Amino acid sequence: MIVFFVLIASFLGGGYLVFKKNIFLSLQHSRSFKKLWDEQRTADVLDMGERILASDPLNRVALAFSGFAAYMSGRYHPDEEKSSRYIIKAIQYLRRLRTIDSLAYTAEVEYVLGKSYYAIGRQQESLYHLKEAYRKGIRVVDIYEYLAVLYEHFQDYEAATTILTEANEYVKNKELYYPILARIYMKQKKYSDAREVLTFLIRSSKKARVVEESKVYMAQLLYEEDKITQVLALLKDLIKEYPKNDTLRILLGDVFSRQGEKERARYEWREAVRLNPFNAAAVKRLTE
Repeated sequence: MIVFFVLIASFLGGGYLVFKKNIFLSLQHSRSFKKLWDEQRTADVLDMGERILASDPLNRVALAFSGFAAYMSGRYHPDEEKSSRYIIKAIQYLRRLRTIDSLAYTAEVEYVLGKSYYAIGRQQESLYHLKEAYRKGIRVVDIYEYLAVLYEHFQDYEAATTILTEANEYVKNKELYYPILARIYMKQKKYSDAREVLTFLIRSSKKARVVEESKVYMAQLLYEEDKITQVLALLKDLIKEYPKNDTLRILLGDVFSRQGEKERARYEWREAVRLNPFNAAAVKRLTE
């Protein structure tokens, strides 16, 4: 969150809003907004921006600050419906800013628009704006993750691996994006590359969640390589280690199903549903 505030603060203090050539903007408003933003008072920023926009709907300062503040308000709001309303507001304000001002096509505006569209499930628009943000110089950690996941969604695995390779030069903490890289390698059937990444995570990560996820992927890798004896032995150990992991139960059921043991397979899938009633993959298998 702090990185986001610093990133936007650099944009807001970079001259665009206050000293934009040939356009008079309220220096007083800009300074008031900047002070509230620096104090991370997003609700007050949004309130001030919307009060200004009520009488001056094309005010560039208010549109920029309101868009950024609305995104932050929605991003961390616990209520899903209210969160979506804030995110939609952010998109509306920033799109209006881009419509009335060609110089508003800045990296930061593209970045926030991309994340906003992602938050409401609009992947195509999200990818467009995040690609623009990256092209214009945004190099914060999460843009690599967003772009990789979006490329994966559209099955552009080469683009996904390319962006994650570039992340390797910028992001020191590899466990932030290595799980995605391993998953993409598996979809490309680059099993040796996937195994190398997963082994690194299992041996070096200090985060229990990352280690658990990597071990599950390792079992999935063995399954995809059709190494049934090895995957059965690994799954037996992993289920003892992570008895509440429903994905392991699905995978074990898949192994039994591949061997023609349908009843044992269905038992494991039922166990997955028992552990997680919202596991759509397990429910689907049981209804087929």
